[in-house]
Amino acid sequence: TTEIYTLSLHDALPILPFTDWITICEIGLAAARRLKNRSAEANVLSGFAATYYYLQQFEECLRILEQTLVAYREVGSGEGEAMTLNNLGSTHIHLGRYEEAIDYLQQALTAARKTGYRNCEGHALEDLGAAYTGLKQYRESIKFLKKALEVFREIRRSYGQGLVLYRLALCHFYLEQHNEAIAYCQQSLEIQ
Repeated sequence: TTEIYTLSLHDALPILPFTDWITICEIGLAAARRLKNRSAEANVLSGFAATYYYLQQFEECLRILEQTLVAYREVGSGEGEAMTLNNLGSTHIHLGRYEEAIDYLQQALTAARKTGYRNCEGHALEDLGAAYTGLKQYRESIKFLKKALEVFREIRRSYGQGLVLYRLALCHFYLEQHNEAIAYCQQSLEIQ
């Protein structure tokens, strides 16, 4: 059997130049399709999408993520589906499409909880916070960010904790709650 590897756009850190990633993904995608290995195809598409995300080619990223979502659903990968839904939401945030992002992120949160994929649950909650921040609904954002912080603390993801603490600081800053903002910044600095 082929193992499913889901790639969070948050966690993807390329070790090669992006042009090399694109070439590798093209080769991998052709091989997966030639072998009719839909699981491998989904995994490669996920990497392909991450590459375009980091190149800030968000429309191309969305196009590939839609293909990735179909592939993960076809092979029955709940984790792959959850992370891809989250990645779709995150990409819509970067395009300023906050309502669309929230729709995808709610679906990601449901799928992550259904499969017990805690890392994705944390990212979905954190991204929901980011989407509500984009809508300037800071109190709603804080609700999601506090839940994300709980998840990241439970699973001991320091990167997620630091990012959420920083986002909490921003929300409190925008609400002119400066003491809270400073406290969250200090906590964030201690983690990162």
